Amino acid sequence: MPSSTRDGQPFRCSGALNGTSNLAGKSTLRRAALEAGTLPCSTALPCSAASRSTALLCASALLLVACSKAPGYGATAQLQVSGATYAAGALTGGNAGPAVISTYARNSSITPGHQEVLLDGTLGPGATAVLLGLPGDPGYWILPASPPDIETPDQPTFSASLGFAASIVSPQLQITVVAVDLAGQRGPASSVAFTVLRVAPPEVGLVVELDWDSEADLDLHVVDPFGNELWAGNLTTPAEPNADAGTSPGTFGFDSNANCVIDGLRAETATWAAPPPGTYVVRVDDFSLCRATVAHWNVYVLRDGVVRLQAQGVATPADSRFVKGPGGGIQALSFAWQ
Repeated sequence: MPSSTRDGQPFRCSGALNGTSNLAGKSTLRRAALEAGTLPCSTALPCSAASRSTALLCASALLLVACSKAPGYGATAQLQVSGATYAAGALTGGNAGPAVISTYARNSSITPGHQEVLLDGTLGPGATAVLLGLPGDPGYWILPASPPDIETPDQPTFSASLGFAASIVSPQLQITVVAVDLAGQRGPASSVAFTVLRVAPPEVGLVVELDWDSEADLDLHVVDPFGNELWAGNLTTPAEPNADAGTSPGTFGFDSNANCVIDGLRAETATWAAPPPGTYVVRVDDFSLCRATVAHWNVYVLRDGVVRLQAQGVATPADSRFVKGPGGGIQALSFAWQ
């Protein structure tokens, strides 16, 4: 089932995309926070918690880094990490600390300016924090570790929400990940690769983007207010005689992983430079899982380059029962453009 979040809470995806909506304000505030940098060290860490484990975690984090007092607290970094503390200097690993056992990125393909990219991982015994950095940045980020999973009670975990600068030009990024213990000892450096999509979403108009995390063939379908369906089998919508003056037809970008010919993008977009007002419906079709067992997908709705709505879901073999082609897929969300 597709789901969506707003400020960490579930919400219905239907809504108005006008300049005064609550979600628009949330997105603007989120971007402003990223541009301003993270909170000062004294407020970025959960040191007021009463539990001993949290207190140790805070002590570890405070030992690890002398927080930068440069203006912006990391605002110039190409990589941003929500809720983390910024430290100046290059990020390197060591040999005396815990290892990074595993990492998992929900979106290995990103666009410049992409936000809220989830990176989860498991750390070796004794780890109390994880360090995350992008080579070339003036510093790195420190994020307290989370409790272990039940299946691995001696292995702390982490879940990071990453943001990437709109100025990124490299086609490939390697995020450095290092685990550290209470004494400040670092383990070996690990890395997570991200592919930067060749074309960033336009900064003007409406963009609906689908991306996913495995080598499957998923298809994005968007139905406009006139009932026209934009997808890989219909690359443009017709010019409607009853459309408002100044509006434009929609265009479909690229059919990624079509017929299981893997291209590495794992993303599709539908774009309107001047979208007609009305209700839009977005569906996701699991055309084929190809060699994958499942595919976790995300749908983003951007207005003038800013994410206003988001939905997530999982494509499984059971989805093969749904209609393919026109009218195919399951509904991810709907919204009103005004």
